[in-house]
Amino acid sequence: MQFNFGTRASLTIVRKPRPLRLLTLSRQATLTALFLCASLLSCTTLIRGRGIDRVWPATHMYLPDRAPVRVEHADLAAVEREVKAPLPTVIFLHGSTGYQRHYFQAAYPAALAQAGFAVFVPDSYARPGRVSAEWDVRIDTVNLRRAEVDDTLDHLRNIPWVDQRNIFLAGHSEGGITTAMYGGDDFRAYFISGWTCRSENPEFNRIHAPADKPVLAILGAEDKYHRTKNAGHCGQVFEPLRNAKSRSIVLPGIGHEVNTHPDTIPTLISFFKAELIN
Repeated sequence: MQFNFGTRASLTIVRKPRPLRLLTLSRQATLTALFLCASLLSCTTLIRGRGIDRVWPATHMYLPDRAPVRVEHADLAAVEREVKAPLPTVIFLHGSTGYQRHYFQAAYPAALAQAGFAVFVPDSYARPGRVSAEWDVRIDTVNLRRAEVDDTLDHLRNIPWVDQRNIFLAGHSEGGITTAMYGGDDFRAYFISGWTCRSENPEFNRIHAPADKPVLAILGAEDKYHRTKNAGHCGQVFEPLRNAKSRSIVLPGIGHEVNTHPDTIPTLISFFKAELIN
């Protein structure tokens, strides 16, 4: 298969420290929110969104040589007793349709676990009232998903058998958009599936990860979601200083489910393994 690799763009993006992510509010809504935060609600809940506390227990966990299980049903202490060394770990973000273990997206965490990674899939739909943003992913949805990444990271920092030096972020579709729009310096490398990184909205029209972090983006040339709107590929927004190992791959004849191409998952595994700190 002949892959099409993205070219480097001429735009240089100056990185600044990642700001606290709050939804844009009117003056009256802001005052109301501050009052509630001070008197009635947890500030963390206000910032991260309603139901964030339900996401971690519902998170799907994949480990080498183990059946997948939700965190709420897992014996994390038993894993600590059994693993011989800390495991490189991936946070995988599902798309707008949610996550089911027999759905096509499950191929990613299953294969990564077979390759020796621990994989955690936060269930965004564990939040009460969470609605699908299919065809229309907006910044409020991205903020919810970024908060779920932050929350998952907070939990992973307290698990002894997670290799804190080797944590990766990956996502498909809506999860791929969130991966592209997640800033900070928390991850070794990033995998973006089913998203072009192109938009008229400048916040969506770039990769937020630090330029020294490698990014692998894979897109199907026949992806129905991006044939006209958001057309292009992530390589078109690679900055001149973007890590040279970064790649943007466009698969001819493939639609939104890029994992159906036989080279997609092996390419992902090789990409992440190349970034492991031993």
